[in-house]
This record gives sequence, C-alpha cells and structure tokens, in this order.
Amino acid sequence: MRQFIFNLQRIIFFLFKKHEFQSFVKCQTWYLSLLLTFSVISLYGQTTWTGAASSDWNTSSNWTDGVPDASSVVNIPNVSRGAVINTGTVAVQAISVATGGALTIAAGATLSVNGSVEDGISNYGTVHNHGRIAIGSTTSIGRYGIYNNGGTFSNNAGSELKIDNCARVGFLIEAGTITNASKMEIGKDGSVGGECIVQGSGTFTNE
Repeated sequence: MRQFIFNLQRIIFFLFKKHEFQSFVKCQTWYLSLLLTFSVISLYGQTTWTGAASSDWNTSSNWTDGVPDASSVVNIPNVSRGAVINTGTVAVQAISVATGGALTIAAGATLSVNGSVEDGISNYGTVHNHGRIAIGSTTSIGRYGIYNNGGTFSNNAGSELKIDNCARVGFLIEAGTITNASKMEIGKDGSVGGECIVQGSGTFTNE
C-alpha cells in the first residue's frame, strides 16, 4: 500500500509540473481527492482463479493472491480447470465468471456474496449450483444480485438460490441460459429494487 501511495505521489507531482497549476490550494485539493479515490479502490482485494494445482477453491496455490475472503472481488477466467467449492461456507464480496470460465458449488457447500458495489455474481461463463448460494443476506448489493450475460446458470435439483437486498434487480438475464430445478427465493427477506427477475434475450427454464 505504501509503495502504491509513493508511486501515485510521483505521478501527481509530474502532472503538477507539466500543467503548472496556478493555485496551491487547488492543487492540494485535487491531490487529496485523487489520492482518496485510488485508496478506496485499492481497499477491495482482488484475486484471480488459476486452477494451477487443482479444482479446489480452498487451495491457495489455485489463486493469484490467495484464497478469497469476505472482502474479496473474485475473478474466474477461462482456464483449463474450473473452480469448485466442495465443502463448507465460502464468503466473498463479488464474483465475475468470464466467458469460458466455470464455477461449481457442490452439494452441501454454500457461497455467500455480500457488499458488492456493483453485481453480486456477474456470469459470462458457467455456474452450476448443487449446494446453496445466498446473495445480499447480510450486506446489500449495489446493483444486481446476479447479472447473466451470455453465460449458463443452473440451479440444480436439491440446491437453493436466495437473493435479497439488491439496489436494482435480483436476477438480470441479459443473455444466456438459466435453468432452475430447485428452490429459488428472490426478495423474500429484503428488497431487490424494481423487479425480482428481468429477462432480456436470455432464456429461463423452470423445471
């Protein structure tokens, strides 16, 4: 963090010299504003799935910056092995599954997503839920509980999907395929903004 601040200070000093600001007060205000902005952004820890060792979510060597925690913004890209939450409860701030990426919640496991400033889960790839997904159960979500755009999302038999406390929409299906074969509760224990589910060009099948 100190190295980040030092590098930011060097960049801002260069900009001060280049543009020859007239007002010292204005410069200080601009510097403080920019510094605070970058500092807030840096508070959200990001880690990216590699699958280098296995498909196990809880193996540190499968991640660029260690196993995610409740404050983590998680990225799952297109790699040879998808991420699997096998047991227990995993808590994160947000997850983005890229095109070609894959996330599986096994039977008996729980994925808890809280506090995202944008979407709880952004899915462009594949998400298979055989366990439990709880979004917005303790801290609200800034935009959509789940944003599905071209991805495949399946809530399989015996599983549970619960979405609460979202600012705009519980489940936005921009595009892609959604299959529900089990329990899905949206907005039961907390407002999800305007709509529980909004369907664009994607398909939703309730089995």
